[in-house]
Amino acid sequence: MSVSIKLKGVKGLARAFRNASGLVSEKIDKAIAKNATEMVATAKSLAPRDDGELEASIGSAKIENGYRVEATAPHAGFVEWGTRKMAAKPYFFVSYRLNKKRFRSRTRRAVRAAIKEAGLSQ
Repeated sequence: MSVSIKLKGVKGLARAFRNASGLVSEKIDKAIAKNATEMVATAKSLAPRDDGELEASIGSAKIENGYRVEATAPHAGFVEWGTRKMAAKPYFFVSYRLNKKRFRSRTRRAVRAAIKEAGLSQ
């Protein structure tokens, strides 16, 4: 007994997979860059403004697998979580929570668009 399988269009499928990996990476990177920019803007708008140092220290940077959003002011953590003598004034994680749904949705749309553009979906 022998079984044989004949695949048609394997070369086209392989080419589509190669194209898809680059497209998906590119579109996801753009979506994540926009997410990082929005989170920075939201965090800056929510940050308490005494002398402007905290607001000025909030930024994003591209790293190997995405983007890092951080507040680099020495007192950033104390403001976010508070101390025993000072109440917390959250701004950083609040900005993430406010935008989390939008970030996920944007990233999903980017993946779907890249797959569709590469010809891997109907």
